[in-house]
Amino acid sequence: NVIEVDYAETNNLSKNYYIKTIYGYVESISKGGGSSSGELSANPETVCQWKPKKESDKRFLGEPGELKYTFIETNMGGYWVDTKIGPDGRATMERQFSDHGNPRFHSNPHDHQISWDKKIGYPIWGDQINYFDGSIPELKSYISGGEKMKEHDEEYYKKLCEDYNGDFSSKEEFKDSIARGSEIVFKWKDSRYEIFRYSKATYFFGKQDNSDYDFYTFDELMKAKIGDDFLLDICTRFTVIERTF
Repeated sequence: NVIEVDYAETNNLSKNYYIKTIYGYVESISKGGGSSSGELSANPETVCQWKPKKESDKRFLGEPGELKYTFIETNMGGYWVDTKIGPDGRATMERQFSDHGNPRFHSNPHDHQISWDKKIGYPIWGDQINYFDGSIPELKSYISGGEKMKEHDEEYYKKLCEDYNGDFSSKEEFKDSIARGSEIVFKWKDSRYEIFRYSKATYFFGKQDNSDYDFYTFDELMKAKIGDDFLLDICTRFTVIERTF
């Protein structure tokens, strides 16, 4: 999945050299042997790539300057997002037109900056940027004519939500989603809970009825309990109402 590279030329470049993948964005090459400088590796297996797993994940990649418009299905009706694609073909900002059922901590709409892990190449969600005062900046695209999601009728989007299944298939998937800043709403034993990164160092976890919430580090969150159940132990059994990714 990597285009042809002249390694004789790359060996003379600085450590900030990048190669372009077929997805239209750039990936760094991991350090290692095989180059005269010791900074680049000629082994293609060391080039890290991220690939969308779900249809809605495709919104993170696009044409430079594009503003993508995507419907995010949930089992509570879904919502729309605008995703801004940066000059390297990867998302840099997203606006979500939802408060995720918790208007105390999310304005509608609210934004998230998106960064990308340099080693593995996957997207990382930034903290929410709220506009409770109503002063919402315009989210512009760099170029006109960005591709939009095709319009469908109401029944189409309704069916997307009826068929939605965002449940986690493994503990590893759950931990990865949380670590990258996903906003997750789930149901367990007739109660609704929400998890999201409240700041760079802490996470919000609690009920959506304004009671029983705490802040945790990532490791503490994984050990959190709901009644007699540990969160990590039930993550593949609770029902996901919505999740960012």
